[in-house]
Amino acid sequence: MEVRIKYTNYDQNEYKSVGRLSLNQTIGLFKSFPWEKELGKIENIKEQISYPIVKIIKPNREYLEINGFKRNGVIFFNVNLKFKKTFWKSITALQKTETETLELLKIYYENSIDKLISLIKTERYTANQGILYFFINNSREKDKLVQINPEKPRFYKYYFKFSKALLKSLFSFIFLAMPTAFYLFGLLKGWDVSLKDMMIFQIPVTLFALPGIVLLINHTIKSRNLKIYFQKNDNNFIFISNGTKEIYIKNEIERIKQYQANASSRAPWSDFKYWEIIMNSGKSIKITDILIDEIDFLKRFGYSQIEKEIKKKFLPLL
Repeated sequence: MEVRIKYTNYDQNEYKSVGRLSLNQTIGLFKSFPWEKELGKIENIKEQISYPIVKIIKPNREYLEINGFKRNGVIFFNVNLKFKKTFWKSITALQKTETETLELLKIYYENSIDKLISLIKTERYTANQGILYFFINNSREKDKLVQINPEKPRFYKYYFKFSKALLKSLFSFIFLAMPTAFYLFGLLKGWDVSLKDMMIFQIPVTLFALPGIVLLINHTIKSRNLKIYFQKNDNNFIFISNGTKEIYIKNEIERIKQYQANASSRAPWSDFKYWEIIMNSGKSIKITDILIDEIDFLKRFGYSQIEKEIKKKFLPLL
């Protein structure tokens, strides 16, 4: 069976393949894996962390995933089994000791899936059921295989991209151009079109498109000279504004406010949002989602660990 491992400086879908291993080789790998060292790197880290994992995959895509974690200073393991019975399903044995985990591993290598499921169900487990898990389990997972040194720092840089900003306002510009486009099309077709009627039509269309253009200009002016740097498994982040560098600590964040448009999702400016990070000192930092998108923002700040507020505004101006 193929064995893959994940270190804590890997991203969510990143794994390192160590090749096809026998049961004894996998047991040796499990026992020699630096669980204590890796778990020490993510203690009190305020971001979406990656737990150390050993994953054993069969040719038919079934797998056993061993996820290490600490509780009260003791290392335990959650053991997730993904298997197929008509549809793909998964079941997770919770808070297993090393001995218990190795017993589950041995049964998995024996191809005794029913026996393994039965054993998991005798103690604490979660069956990962429901419509959401149905789609998760039956979607085509794809690990990204990497050869990243687990001791090498990983940095993430975010900066303003005008093309990304322009994309957010694309529908506003499309709306703005519609009356002119219809007028020119009518002329080409020889229709009886009036410039005056086109100008009258242009007024409400412009009013509808204007908020998106205003937000584009505002977010561009306020953010074009900003950069943010993060390091994986590090609570510091660097904020650079007009060449001035400031270092902040995630543990000193009091709360995060998210401002977004209160317009319908169909409005051309509804995609704009920004975050205000308020530090314990009272200082605040405003970051547009053009600089860093929402998925990455949640990863870098461990949003679930910080008090947060979501506020809606007609125009979320920075």
